Amino acid sequence: MSSLLGKLPFRRSNQSSSTSSEPEPKLKQIYAPRPLPSKRKRTLTLPLPSSPVSRFGRPKQYTSSQRNCAFLRKLPYDIRRIIYDEILCGNIFHIIRMRRRLRHLRCSTEDGEPRDLRSTCWGILKVDERPIREFYNDRRTDGGILPLLRTCRLIYTEVITILYANNTFDLNGLETALLLSYTLLPQRLNSITSLRLTWAFFQSFLRPAASRNPTRKALFPGDEVTWKACWKVIAGMKSLRDIRVWLAMSPALEMPKRVEREMLAPLADVGRKRVFKVRVSWSLREEEELDEVESVRADDETVYEVIRQEDQDWGAGALRLQNR
Repeated sequence: MSSLLGKLPFRRSNQSSSTSSEPEPKLKQIYAPRPLPSKRKRTLTLPLPSSPVSRFGRPKQYTSSQRNCAFLRKLPYDIRRIIYDEILCGNIFHIIRMRRRLRHLRCSTEDGEPRDLRSTCWGILKVDERPIREFYNDRRTDGGILPLLRTCRLIYTEVITILYANNTFDLNGLETALLLSYTLLPQRLNSITSLRLTWAFFQSFLRPAASRNPTRKALFPGDEVTWKACWKVIAGMKSLRDIRVWLAMSPALEMPKRVEREMLAPLADVGRKRVFKVRVSWSLREEEELDEVESVRADDETVYEVIRQEDQDWGAGALRLQNR
């Protein structure tokens, strides 16, 4: 995984990679999140492992019984679960890459679908279609749910799986998916049931012109290795039931059927899900056109559904969002 992370094209959030004066390896180091330690200093969930005794004769880590907490003492778990569901569930969390860490932004739109830079959800200001500043760095983004998790270890143990299993995680790039797997415990990653992925790119990485043109290569947000690695991570998420993908190519060119088939091939490894929809901004070449909505089959089962949205404005808006 560390060798793969070295290939990720991290960028400054306030300027494009084509104008950045800092060496790319340095930027990767600045923006790469801290990896998970091999062993946490403190266990977050119960049961606690046997803890060494401090010099004062007490365990270095212990959990209060919370005997004076009326919420835990008087309410049965079924009632507490209803309260947890009301507070924690049904959200869309946008996962944001920031310096040395990932953060989440609780979606403020009704459906959580991709928007252009006018979206107040992402907190981006623009002038003449160009992003000039991000203002979510200095405001709360969690929607007020984190204090509940930080109350005590007993409550944290009850709610942490609920949090991952009953919300939608929205990723705005391939690198974000890889870094999420790099910074989350495997059991948390495997608790996620609903995922959305938006990837905007200037042209298909399967087109030779992308690698021959230095400027285009600098702007390009991903490559074949990263693309396949991203879907390998998603395929390994054991609890996924709902996957929605938006792919925006700019300019919104026609794509040969053969190129699209090769590009989308890794998606078949994810397997059949309750919902697996892939929206694309391009059309196929005239002589190779398919139905507006088509299905791809593997092992005689419908794996995912391709929906064509030939809307250049949507593609350009998503592209600006990805490369802000």
